Amino acid sequence: MSSTSEAAKTRKGFLWGGVMLVSGTLCTIITKVQYSLQSLGTEPCVIDGNTTLNCFFDKPWFGVLEMKFAMAACLVFLYVRKRVEHRAYLETPVFKMQKGGRKYMATPQQKKKSERSPFLGDADNSAAGPSWSTIMLLVIPSMLDLLNTVFANIGLLWISSSIYQMTRGSVILFNAFFSVRFMGKRLFAYHYTSILLVIIAVGMVSFAGLSQAAMTSAAEPSAADTEKQANQILGLSFIFAAQFLCAIQIVIEEYFLTKRQVSPMLLVGIEGLWGLVFMVVLVPLLQWTPRGTSGLSKVWHEDFSDALVKISNSWPLFWTVVAYVVTIGVFNLAASFVTKYLNSVVRSILDTMRTMGVWLLTLFVYYVIKWTGPNSPGEPWTVWSWLELAGFGVMVVGTLTYKKILRFPALWLYAAEEREANLALTKSPETCGDGVHHCPFNKPWFGVLQVKLGMTLCLVYLAVRKKLLHRAFLETPVATTMYDAFREPEFPTTRTLVATVVPAALDLVQSVLSFVGLLWIPASVYQMSGGSMLIFSAYLSVRFLKVRLFTFHYLSLGLVALALFLVSLASYAHTPASTAGSSDALNSAIGLAFVLLSRFGYSVNIAIEEHFMTKLHVSPILQAGMEGIWGLVLFVPLIPLLSWTSPGSSAFARIWHEDFTDTWTKLANSPALVLLVVLYILCVATYNVAANWVTKHMSSIVRSMVENGRTLGVWVIGLGIYYVGRVPTLGEAWTAWSWLELLGFVLLVYATLAYKEAVRYPCFSVYRDGFVPIH
Repeated sequence: MSSTSEAAKTRKGFLWGGVMLVSGTLCTIITKVQYSLQSLGTEPCVIDGNTTLNCFFDKPWFGVLEMKFAMAACLVFLYVRKRVEHRAYLETPVFKMQKGGRKYMATPQQKKKSERSPFLGDADNSAAGPSWSTIMLLVIPSMLDLLNTVFANIGLLWISSSIYQMTRGSVILFNAFFSVRFMGKRLFAYHYTSILLVIIAVGMVSFAGLSQAAMTSAAEPSAADTEKQANQILGLSFIFAAQFLCAIQIVIEEYFLTKRQVSPMLLVGIEGLWGLVFMVVLVPLLQWTPRGTSGLSKVWHEDFSDALVKISNSWPLFWTVVAYVVTIGVFNLAASFVTKYLNSVVRSILDTMRTMGVWLLTLFVYYVIKWTGPNSPGEPWTVWSWLELAGFGVMVVGTLTYKKILRFPALWLYAAEEREANLALTKSPETCGDGVHHCPFNKPWFGVLQVKLGMTLCLVYLAVRKKLLHRAFLETPVATTMYDAFREPEFPTTRTLVATVVPAALDLVQSVLSFVGLLWIPASVYQMSGGSMLIFSAYLSVRFLKVRLFTFHYLSLGLVALALFLVSLASYAHTPASTAGSSDALNSAIGLAFVLLSRFGYSVNIAIEEHFMTKLHVSPILQAGMEGIWGLVLFVPLIPLLSWTSPGSSAFARIWHEDFTDTWTKLANSPALVLLVVLYILCVATYNVAANWVTKHMSSIVRSMVENGRTLGVWVIGLGIYYVGRVPTLGEAWTAWSWLELLGFVLLVYATLAYKEAVRYPCFSVYRDGFVPIH
């Protein structure tokens, strides 16, 4: 009975496989046919030097709209099936299992579980389907799908269907990069060999396509042919950009399939629904934008009223639109059933055969149907087609070996993967970082979020002060010269406040680098490393602002560099020399590098902020508040991205991964931690307000002295926590190397004050070049 059931299932699978192959081939060809049809519309065009309203249907954005209708139709199919079969849910969620430390996906076997019954003991979740939060988060892959679809459609305007289909194989290259970089996957020798083959294949196919176009143009050279060649290069660029976005989309979709148990068909349907929501907004925007003469204008402009008029005036065009929507819908349905009844390996083979099917069909259109000409969806066989065929063969081998459907004869290419699979069976699971165990609160990105909340409170302070003092404005702009004090104050425009997103983004990057560095270096060393900003600021001032430095400036910068070296040496020497210590020493070095990099970013940020304060009349405290607001806006999309990426074992993983669910759990389980978070946010707000008042009512020199006092205060408190509070993990011990750190600190303070001429060097000659002789 079971063998009969398996045979029936296999027959169904191959039946749907045939449907998938045919519908997938037709999708590309029908799109090309649409682009080749002419119809009377409202938007004029130039054909053969004549202006006419009978134009080609080159509407890539309308193609996106068709695609989204077809994808959304999957939800209709699921709903109808649910009603007919009396299911409690739209779609069976994806079955997932762990093997060798990696995720695998499969369809539950019918003999073990009924398709109508939930599995993995998760009845409630299966019945309920995806949560509202999951549906809302699917807006991210939906947006990526929309962009990659329109880029691919634009590229298809200017290149042949077969080359379009083959160059899409480059998605393997991009997908491999993102899987390694953000999903924590490891590639082995056979993967890299396969990727190299794909790169060679894409190069061969692209070269064949461009050479074929050049050969055609050489026969009858004209300005139109030159433009066509340029458009073909542009088309290839758009397709590669589409595959880049598609690779990101695949990585994100894998998260929804494996972590949130969204079935492939339901995922497609929801993405289609979100795509229609996006198109409601985009259609009027694309309609209103100005037309352009270059191929790039297809990105930002499309006349949808012209598209509808063209469709109403041409029955062939109308039926191609209907056929495209139907074939895309059938293709999505068939692909889902192939994966269900057979497996993803068969689906990969069918995708490869689909590429060959597209090419064969274009040859059929050209030689059998006799549809020729520059806008024909058919393709002739030329001398360059042999190179394209060879590229296709290499592409097939590269794709199938990457997925291990085919294997290279060299067994050593697979040895490393087999060793790692065996080791994974003996490794113990990680016991830290799940929000339940008592783990350190190592959350640098959450630290950035706290800083942005604290900076945003500056706007609250300004609003309260405006209300209490009955001001007509939030903050008086800075007087940059002595004459500004007697002028009517100028206030920042809305455009200026929007432009503060630039320093806000830079501040966000340098903040996270700073917090990551603070994980592994003492607070005092972290604070002293702020002296490096003097060096970076001096460099930027000389390089870009054309500020002239004198001898005493260079002497001060040299002393700062020496002080930083002494402090870094003391920090490194603090680390014990042991096996664990060697790892700590490496992390300490990485932490210091992160902090110095953040100081460089902060120096660039200061230069940009100075422009806003002096040229665009933004006060320091208003600047801080706006950067806080923009920082929160930029942070919102980062939270799901940081949570989805896989944690790495190296120190660098702190940059691209942080589990915010774990963060909220830790906060919920520790009132003391919540109190510290609130206190830190208030301290950030108070610091920004106080620093502004010191600069306003005293001077920037006094502020520099206070900053140096702050560094000393951090060190003293660290010693107090260690010796008085008896908390070694939070405080800092005094060692023999602390004397070297103290020397570096004194040197840093003196050099900083000397740079700003708050103190002077005893040698008068270092100031001689700063005087301008009077004639």
